[in-house]
Amino acid sequence: MTGRWGPGGPPEEAYSRVTDAGRYAPVGTHARDLVEGLLARHDVRSEPAPAIGPGETAAVRLVPGHPGAAELVVVWTDFPGVRVRAGRYLEESFPSCGCDACDEDPVDLAEDLETLVASTVDGDLVEEVTGGWRGGLVRVAWAGRSQGQQTGRSTPRGRTAWAAWPARTG
Repeated sequence: MTGRWGPGGPPEEAYSRVTDAGRYAPVGTHARDLVEGLLARHDVRSEPAPAIGPGETAAVRLVPGHPGAAELVVVWTDFPGVRVRAGRYLEESFPSCGCDACDEDPVDLAEDLETLVASTVDGDLVEEVTGGWRGGLVRVAWAGRSQGQQTGRSTPRGRTAWAAWPARTG
C-alpha cells in the first residue's frame, strides 16, 4: 500500500485513530436532502423507523406506493454518518469505517450514497439467495456493483428484482 503513508502503508495505530469525524457531517445533510427530494418526486410515504443499532440517532423508512418496489431505510448515526438499508438484505454505511487510515472522502461518500439510493428508486436493485434452509448466501447487486454475504439463518432461495418507485402525480 502506498499513498499518503508511504510504501509501508499506514502505521498500525492509524487504523483506529479518528482525528476529525466531523468531516463526515455533510454526508448526513446530503442524506436528509435526498430523502426530501424522494418524498417530493415519488409516490412514497415516510414513517419513523426505530434506530436499533449502536450509535443510531434517527431513522426514517420510505415505503414506495408500488408493492414490488424496495423499501429504503435511512439511519443517521452519532459518528456522524449514515447507514442505508434497502430491500431485504442490503445495508451500507457512509463512511464504512471513518478511521484516518481509510481516509474516505466525504464528497465520494455522498456520491456513493446517491448512487445506492438512485439504484433502489430506479429499480436496479437485485437480491439473490442461494443455499438452503440452514443458511444461504445472499448476493446483492446495484449500479454495476455486487456484494455477497452469508445469512447464517434460514433464508428461502430465490431472486428478487425490485421494481422502480412510481413518480408522484398531481
